[in-house]
Amino acid sequence: MTMTHSPRRTAALGALLVAVSAGTWWAWLGWDHEYYTDPATGQAAGPYRPWQVIGCILTLLAVAAIAHALMHTVAVGVAMTVGFAAGFASSSVPGDETGLALVGVFLVVIGMSFASVVLALVAVGVRLAVGRAH
Repeated sequence: MTMTHSPRRTAALGALLVAVSAGTWWAWLGWDHEYYTDPATGQAAGPYRPWQVIGCILTLLAVAAIAHALMHTVAVGVAMTVGFAAGFASSSVPGDETGLALVGVFLVVIGMSFASVVLALVAVGVRLAVGRAH
């Protein structure tokens, strides 16, 4: 199954996906900068709690599933990576005096790119399976 969409629709959906991906960062992780003491180990942990990370991942997966139904697979991966990395950068780079935030941005881009490739393979597999079923 091939998807053909107008450039205007693709650009609009891409821009929306960038904004939603950045918003996902802010909604789950971008607001939390405090480390906490893990009650089980007594050691400092964080700044993100496991429930925040799990919620963020599940949200990104849901967004990706919807986006893959509406857009080309490559566009989904690029838009989500750009948006999530931009959200991370907007909260970590401004107050950084060490330069390590840029390393973090690079790592977020690498991680999101890897996840995008995996999700793209799954999306293509699902499309092929649905195409064969019909």
